[in-house]
Amino acid sequence: MNTSAPTTRIPVSTVPPPTSAAAATTEPLPKKPKQQRFLNVAVAGCSHGEMDKIYSTLKSMEQSSRMKFDLLICCGDYQAIRNLADLHTMHVKPNFRCLGTFHQYYSGQKIAPIFTIFVGGNHESSGFLAELPNGGWVAPNIFYMGYSNVVKFAGLTIGGLSGIYKSQDYNKGHFERPPFDYGSTISAYHVRSMDIFRLKQLARRNDEPRPNCLDIIITHDWPVGITDFGDTRALLRYKPYFEDDIRNGVLGNPETMEVLRMLKPRYWFSAHLHCRYEAQVYHDHQEDINQLPEETKFLALGKPAKNQRFVEAVQIPIAEDAKLTFEYDPLWCAVLRNTDHLLQLTSRNIYMPSSSGTEQWDFRPTQEQIQMVHQLFGNNFEIPHNFQLTAPPHRLTDSPLEPCLYYQNPQSTEFCEKLQITNFNKLLYEKTKDCQGIPYFQRLNNATAAGGAEEIDLGDLDDEAAVDEFGDDFFVVDGDDVEETETPHACDCEDEEIVVEKEVQVSTITREEDGTVIVEKQTTTVVTEEAYVPPPLSTRVTVADRILKRRRVDIPEEEGEEA
Repeated sequence: MNTSAPTTRIPVSTVPPPTSAAAATTEPLPKKPKQQRFLNVAVAGCSHGEMDKIYSTLKSMEQSSRMKFDLLICCGDYQAIRNLADLHTMHVKPNFRCLGTFHQYYSGQKIAPIFTIFVGGNHESSGFLAELPNGGWVAPNIFYMGYSNVVKFAGLTIGGLSGIYKSQDYNKGHFERPPFDYGSTISAYHVRSMDIFRLKQLARRNDEPRPNCLDIIITHDWPVGITDFGDTRALLRYKPYFEDDIRNGVLGNPETMEVLRMLKPRYWFSAHLHCRYEAQVYHDHQEDINQLPEETKFLALGKPAKNQRFVEAVQIPIAEDAKLTFEYDPLWCAVLRNTDHLLQLTSRNIYMPSSSGTEQWDFRPTQEQIQMVHQLFGNNFEIPHNFQLTAPPHRLTDSPLEPCLYYQNPQSTEFCEKLQITNFNKLLYEKTKDCQGIPYFQRLNNATAAGGAEEIDLGDLDDEAAVDEFGDDFFVVDGDDVEETETPHACDCEDEEIVVEKEVQVSTITREEDGTVIVEKQTTTVVTEEAYVPPPLSTRVTVADRILKRRRVDIPEEEGEEA
């Protein structure tokens, strides 16, 4: 008997006959359609070391909306400062050098309440991030994406590109590591052609049935031309000095718009320009004109400051059975293997292969090459939680004159050995003979093995929360040496002069000793007797893997610490 609903509506005054008990037991109830499952993603712009502020904001958002975030994406200027020595590797004006609150997550005093991934910007702890060229954990539950990278979370494929674009460094190899000179602290955060070239190898071939592999791309810089696809008038009302750069096609990275067109990601998140901007880029299907065009939703956000929209919630559809696991992407791993021979540690220009040359230029992985990656990983791509302390955590007794050492990070070693590719962290370490450091976790292990013969002084860990002191115009400070006169950049800033570090350390002091007055204000030091000169920095002396302690040196307080 056909008991399906009639095609005509039942009049309001008509009462349907009662259904018998037998019919009720034989007819299955219609299944309710399953609701679409979403991944709750929080997207933050520039972090500026204000992780406590960002996490507290997200907690308030969760309480007000009765939702729980599964993932936090930070779009650069994260500032993973472990200790005072790391401040010397971050390119900012001295009065903007701030320890922030990340060091508390690095030391284990705090654990990030939301799983966090981030890309590098143009104000970073460059010495620390150089330990993880292919990405890795910078603290429990906080993952850095490396120079460029692709990972998977909850079934979504997430790509990342660190840094900003500067034409004079684009074709160079990566070479920066401690000890940094003034130029390398700047070039360390500049995007390289190698990183863009690798991302382009993710594009599908014309005969491949698979969709483009990226759901999300994270960058610090905006793609040049993205302002053609949003409300540019509203943007210029808020940032009028962007107009010339938009007109000249130099607002952002000119190389990443091609990546957007080739990979067609569903979402593209950026920061850097300290304003909120959204756009939609539609992609036509050349092979099927009847298919609806795909689109990329672009969103840029500001920084944690007053009147800035620096974090937003985005709900992204995922599979009903998706697990919240964090994994390597097999396709990206195959790209790393295919392009490993192109990786060079050099400050000279190197050029990627192109279709106009005679050498191989297409390194998109085949199914056989992807299958080889599966064999190397044993079909287990879950990223291990193998974070280790390399630099010592911050202590209140630390001297600001301590140099930043460079370490071999066990995460880089493990990943490169498993994938059988060049360990770039090891290459950089071998070139850093004057500032090689013994990892802190190894010193602890040596002390334990020796039965406590080596004392590791943990000191007093600092609980103070830092305040975001970054100004509106500081975010694009870039001290590249350019002799010719240039038009003002849209970011409305100028290159700062090189500041001698000892001038920063001897700031605003007035005292009297034996009738002699010593006064130093701003950047001018008036000294009537021999001025204080910091002791020269030297390589740490080690004996049987023990780093000998140095004599404490009394130094004047920095300007701003009294406030």
